[in-house]
Amino acid sequence: MAAILPHDLAGLALMVFLLGLRHGMDPDHLATIDGLARYNGQNRPRVARGSGCFFSLGHGAIVTLVAAFVAASLAIASLGIGIAGLGIARLLSTQAAAVLAGAELAMGFGVAVTVVTSFAVAMRLARPRPA
Repeated sequence: MAAILPHDLAGLALMVFLLGLRHGMDPDHLATIDGLARYNGQNRPRVARGSGCFFSLGHGAIVTLVAAFVAASLAIASLGIGIAGLGIARLLSTQAAAVLAGAELAMGFGVAVTVVTSFAVAMRLARPRPA
């Protein structure tokens, strides 16, 4: 296992953490958290306080699992299998976040993004590769 890990694991961990912080400031993430907080603020005020935290924890866990899945797929099979799994993982993570937070709009948006992403991946994989 030592041969698989890079020599500077601390540097890699710091880079991943910093990229994750930048990723968390994406407009779609901020809009989702804002929407969840507003929805829960009107319907379930006690849940509203922690909705951003729970979204962040759930999203971070799913991103970590997907990254581990992709890394395992690259080690075992071709890149196509790992990419196809991303659409499924995105659908599951979006549905789980929507169910836990009670936001139907976020679920609909996530499902739409998943369908479009899965279709784009399928079209890309269906193209004949040059010999």
